[in-house]
Amino acid sequence: MEHATHTAAQLGPLFTQAADYLWLIPLFPLLGAFINAAFGLRLQRRFGKGLVHGIGIGVMVASFVTAAVAFVELWGLPAEQRFLQDTVWKILTAGPVAVDLGFSLDPLSMMMTLVITFIGTLIHVFSVGYMADEPSYWRFFSYLNLCIFSMLLLVMGDNFVLMFFGWEGVGL
Repeated sequence: MEHATHTAAQLGPLFTQAADYLWLIPLFPLLGAFINAAFGLRLQRRFGKGLVHGIGIGVMVASFVTAAVAFVELWGLPAEQRFLQDTVWKILTAGPVAVDLGFSLDPLSMMMTLVITFIGTLIHVFSVGYMADEPSYWRFFSYLNLCIFSMLLLVMGDNFVLMFFGWEGVGL
């Protein structure tokens, strides 16, 4: 049997569809984590726990809705072109090596993104009652949003560097 070597170009072109909004999916939970970490204690003392979990759940709903929009767009593409990509900016360029802050979704990562955002939203909602007696309520919702952000970075990152940071963030 003859051993053949293939380059990516020989295997066929990869058709990508630009989706300039994919960065919003992980941004919403990161924003919720930041708001609750930086201002959560003051918000909880002044307005009560409702605002704290409102921020945490609100950013999760926004993330899920954005992921659902991406799903509809992905589903509408021909099967061989179901790959959404969003390159936000270049992080590092060293000779032929380039590391981008970019996000991509194929059917598998799209399914995982929907699971993370939908189930994560349900976990946030369930946590409202479960954590009701917790004095550091704001901290819990900040950490929960940060965990969701890390999972989304792990699933949606379009290179190994972002995947690594997502993996480490989930471990944190």
